[in-house]
Amino acid sequence: ADAGATSEAIVGATMRTRLILFYKENSIWRCVGDPQDVDGELEVTRSKVGAVSHNAIVEAGSVDYFESKDGIYSFNGDTETKISVMLDPIFKGQTTTLASGVTILPVNASSRGTSAMGYRNGRLYFSYCTGSNTAPDKTLHYDEATQRWATDSRGFGAYWDEGTSGALIAGTGAGVLSNLEVGNDDASSGIVLDFFSKYYDVGQPDNEKTF
Repeated sequence: ADAGATSEAIVGATMRTRLILFYKENSIWRCVGDPQDVDGELEVTRSKVGAVSHNAIVEAGSVDYFESKDGIYSFNGDTETKISVMLDPIFKGQTTTLASGVTILPVNASSRGTSAMGYRNGRLYFSYCTGSNTAPDKTLHYDEATQRWATDSRGFGAYWDEGTSGALIAGTGAGVLSNLEVGNDDASSGIVLDFFSKYYDVGQPDNEKTF
């Protein structure tokens, strides 16, 4: 069965029990039940956006995270929720200064297909290209518990979660593998890390601000 228009490519898929989610360029479809069973059902979800690439989709427990053309979303199998509202300018080609010393460069729109996402222990990693780079050179971290973002000066082109007995592995375009979230040694090479809060109105709803 066709999942929507054939001119709209399927860029990736994730699986749950008796459920496959197909991420297309501008929509998300789901197959419920056994694909070989006549009772299996293929249907479009209520999502109004799609994903930019295979590596920019990651399973995170009961939800998926993915990068669309205008931001980063969580998806519960039926509807999407944008989690990158405070970062929206970078998806529109604008450098964003969220606090003193915390500047985020815009996404290189022509290299969106190389973006990558990883997830472990309630933290989402989003690596993307800036400037004229064709391989991810910057990373943003999202903490589910606090709904806050932090920046990382490194960039990774792929992530692999080895499971509870393994590690979260990230790879660079130069073929270097990094073991993330394990240990506290920076190997004598400083890693620049900035932190900024979510939006607060401080009693003045028309004046959102970060700290």
